[in-house]
Amino acid sequence: MESTNELLKISDIAREFNLDRTTVFRWIEKGYLKSMQLPTGTHRISRKELGAFLKMQKINKKEFNIILIDDEQFMLDMLQDILKTLKDIPIRILPCLNGLKALLAMGDFRPDLIIIDYGLDDVDGLTIVKRIRETQNFKEVPIVLISGIVDDVKVKELGIKAFLKKPFSKKDIEKVVRDCIVIH
Repeated sequence: MESTNELLKISDIAREFNLDRTTVFRWIEKGYLKSMQLPTGTHRISRKELGAFLKMQKINKKEFNIILIDDEQFMLDMLQDILKTLKDIPIRILPCLNGLKALLAMGDFRPDLIIIDYGLDDVDGLTIVKRIRETQNFKEVPIVLISGIVDDVKVKELGIKAFLKKPFSKKDIEKVVRDCIVIH
């Protein structure tokens, strides 16, 4: 039986949850996960603190659910390919070619992150974001808006976690996903 007073290293937590050590360190750095810093600069985390953090963040889930919303199949395929390279974050992806399909699927899929294009054919991305924010269960789900035509200043009031202007790089997507998927 493991003691709740047991102190864990960052590497122990990373190995136990199949994460990169950098992810765990980022949680500590941002103040999400409480740790004790030793004089050597290394961190130790109590199992009790880890348990509380994991419960609060739902990290005991097998996978993080990400909805991708874009009306171009090429963009959906590219985003999926990028997300599949994030080996340290177990994810499940639901690609949607239109905003209405995504809204209908959200109840069953329960997204942890939504990546949406502004320029959708059926309804513009901001309208879909407004509908998501009106739904009690999804008010706090991080949303990343991607666009080649909209200025990020115009979208901040909608509670969008991140904005990526097209064209963006693989590293840009990886960074926003890592920043959004951990805490929301």
